[in-house]
Amino acid sequence: MKQSSPDFKIVPFPPDFKVQNGRLSVTPYETSRTVNIKMRWRGRKLHEVMGEFGYDHDYVEEATRADHLQLNGRHCEPADVLENGDVLKHSYLVQEPSVVEDPILVLAENEHVLVVKKPAGLPCHPQGKYQRCSLTEIIRASHLEDKSSYLHPVNRLDRQTSGVVILAKSRKAYMALAQEHGLGLRKVYVARVCSELDLMAAARHWPQSVEVKSDGKELVCKLPLRVEKHVANQPLKVLVDLSDGKAAETRFYTSSSDLVFCLLETGRTHQIRVHLAALGCPIVGDSLYGSAAENEDNMCLHAAAYSLTSATSLKALDLLPTPVPVTSQIPGLSEILPGGDATTYMSTDPAWFGTR
Repeated sequence: MKQSSPDFKIVPFPPDFKVQNGRLSVTPYETSRTVNIKMRWRGRKLHEVMGEFGYDHDYVEEATRADHLQLNGRHCEPADVLENGDVLKHSYLVQEPSVVEDPILVLAENEHVLVVKKPAGLPCHPQGKYQRCSLTEIIRASHLEDKSSYLHPVNRLDRQTSGVVILAKSRKAYMALAQEHGLGLRKVYVARVCSELDLMAAARHWPQSVEVKSDGKELVCKLPLRVEKHVANQPLKVLVDLSDGKAAETRFYTSSSDLVFCLLETGRTHQIRVHLAALGCPIVGDSLYGSAAENEDNMCLHAAAYSLTSATSLKALDLLPTPVPVTSQIPGLSEILPGGDATTYMSTDPAWFGTR
């Protein structure tokens, strides 16, 4: 069945972006970075320090020859010894990774706030290898048409997660809405999992941290989480740690044999992904936590709706744009959304829904 939804405005991609074989990428561009020499680099040769960042001797030799590496604004050599007070400038070509060619949809907007549907694979803001190819930078360039505009996500989604993102257009709006986290904000996600969530089995496996409610339809997971020490060039990973982990709480409702609704009570890194994996049903496409995936952009986790309830301050509510009604075909979604006078922003259904 086709979803019944209005025709939302699509944010165009900037002119320096190109599409090929269903993938979106930004044309390679030149940039530079200037750093003051750190204490641990002092007394060491330039090529040795550059080697820490993955640049081999041949690259350093070519970069110094072309003046793409400069020390104190002047030509330098790979064997130059770095000293206190030195300033190193590195000019280089950036080729950002491509992402799936899915549109950014404007779900609601006024002068204070912009609500969009973020596609899977696109980071919310510049990070690591993704700079121009990020949600905020694309919106600044193509929707607001001002790359210096203030634009700050009120809620952040993992790069592989699609769905509703609320963005503040001013610091005043951001501060007002950020204070609502944990108060009047209810976040509803839907996930496709690799195997059916067995509520009773999960409760038996984690008796101190998992509870099945009396109606037999809701599971509350309070497994504490700890971010693993980061390893260079490896993805960030989070572990269940009953001794030293931080408090985390997710409420799960089963929609069908492979669909689960997830309501966040806390907002730990990778919380839904780690909790579902610990309960024995990792998310489809989540290779980091136990699911096979040919493409890491295809993880089946979607931020379906964000609701601001009566607990939300009037100051924050006054900043919000009027939501546009969306009718989802995901069975049971409407039943777990707050009713009454709640302000709810719903996304269109994810691309993976309805497919196997």
